[in-house]
Amino acid sequence: DEEVEIRAGIAHIGATSLTFAFAVTRASDGAPRARATLTVVNVDKDTMQKSPVPDWLRTALAPMRTTDAT
Repeated sequence: DEEVEIRAGIAHIGATSLTFAFAVTRASDGAPRARATLTVVNVDKDTMQKSPVPDWLRTALAPMRTTDAT
């Protein structure tokens, strides 16, 4: 067993989607263990059609943008 650290952030904010990035490293020395991304699409709950990411959400997520978790 080894202790790991997980970093997460927003890798990309698109017109209708968000891509989250995750990096897993060994806690003792920072050696990479895994990387992952997850892309989610914003949809209108009534039509289930993709819809633009709202400006308020873009603003709220902007400080979480990262390049080191990808």
